[in-house]
Amino acid sequence: MQGVGDISFQEVHADVNPNCWLPTIMTEKQKDVLKILNDHKMQSRPFWVPMNQLRMFTGNIFYNKNNRSDYVYKRCLSIPCSTNITNEEMKGVCEKIKQVF
Repeated sequence: MQGVGDISFQEVHADVNPNCWLPTIMTEKQKDVLKILNDHKMQSRPFWVPMNQLRMFTGNIFYNKNNRSDYVYKRCLSIPCSTNITNEEMKGVCEKIKQVF
């Protein structure tokens, strides 16, 4: 998906061995990508809700001082993944995402 629209991925440094458990992309068109995937039964969701948006932390100035998490939350989404997903299914996910751009 690199090179499609404004999609970007988290940088993985050479000394890191990621588990790639939940593929996540960043795009200004998060809502559009979520809609097309979910409309086609390709379960996707926004990135994790930031802690400072959880009710128990709303009054805690430490969590609200720099709200970088909101920027990420509004742009990132987790795309379908499974130990059982086939290459063909993953190609279908990619094709739907490309339609947005």
